[in-house]
Amino acid sequence: ICHNGTWPQSRLTPGLVRRLRPALARSITYARPDDSSWRATLGACRDLAELGVRNLIVFNTEAHGGTLRDLRRAQEQLVRFLRIARDEYGSPVHMVEPINEADTRGWDDGEGHPITARLCAEIAHAYADVSMDYRGVEVIGPSFLGGPSSDLVRNTAILLAATGRIKTFAIHMYGRSIAGQPEPGWIWGTVEQGIEELSQHLGDMQIDLTEAGCWSQAGALGEPKQADFVRALCAFQHPRVRSIYYFALNDWVTPDAELAAGKDWGLIDRDGREKPAFAAFDGGLIVRKSQPEQPVFVLGFRKMAALDPPLFGQPLENEFGPWDFQQAQRTTTGYFVWSKLPRGGSLSF
Repeated sequence: ICHNGTWPQSRLTPGLVRRLRPALARSITYARPDDSSWRATLGACRDLAELGVRNLIVFNTEAHGGTLRDLRRAQEQLVRFLRIARDEYGSPVHMVEPINEADTRGWDDGEGHPITARLCAEIAHAYADVSMDYRGVEVIGPSFLGGPSSDLVRNTAILLAATGRIKTFAIHMYGRSIAGQPEPGWIWGTVEQGIEELSQHLGDMQIDLTEAGCWSQAGALGEPKQADFVRALCAFQHPRVRSIYYFALNDWVTPDAELAAGKDWGLIDRDGREKPAFAAFDGGLIVRKSQPEQPVFVLGFRKMAALDPPLFGQPLENEFGPWDFQQAQRTTTGYFVWSKLPRGGSLSF
């Protein structure tokens, strides 16, 4: 689900996680001289990660304060952001999206030139270079708003697929029905059609729909139709689609101009009223019990640390799962990763 961790009114909270059970949360963050937005976002991510939610951060020009062409600044700021996340917040960031809707009409590269597929690929690879130093952080592709077969989307997909460094392509499919909801074919066709079009250019990459949503007011769709869309989205499965993020948690996340046009994407309105779509949403997360603020060994790591205390030392952060089949723990003596393999477990140091 998409939220905005900077402000309390747009933030996904542990209480909402227990009711909506989202397995994934996506938030933008903003560059500020005092890093206050970064820290608010990371604090929200830490609270969510402790419950088992995996966090995707949109780290675009708003997050690093430069232009699309300023790759050095973007890398330096991403290093700083991920270092703060690791050293002060227990590594609650699991994925990074480098650009949000790179094909937005009227945007340029910051120097007056059109945004090209080559630039999009360069940005993704520059971010991937940074993530290599931060275990458990995956860089996905830049996201796009337009049709899956547009030149910019298609050529970016081809370039990323050719290198094999980015494993997941990000796209937003608005105005498309999913499993026939809210109306068959809605405005721009179906999500299923869009996936098939995009898949032709992806090689081995999977797809993350990092935004997909439905309003209730515009076009007189109504709140029951929005709920039908949300229900279909939560149930949707496709072999090329790894994950879908519903936009948005509430109407505070929705831009003012869109809300005024009747595009009330949120599950909750700005008065705090839960729409029928709220009850329809179920992310399927098995919510973890919150861990104590003071890092401790739990479960398997506790048993292993008891067998060889000098080797394991003391925990510097609570364990986390970078993937479904792994758990990781930073300690005073090193970084441990426990992997569940088909023929048994493996402990890496």
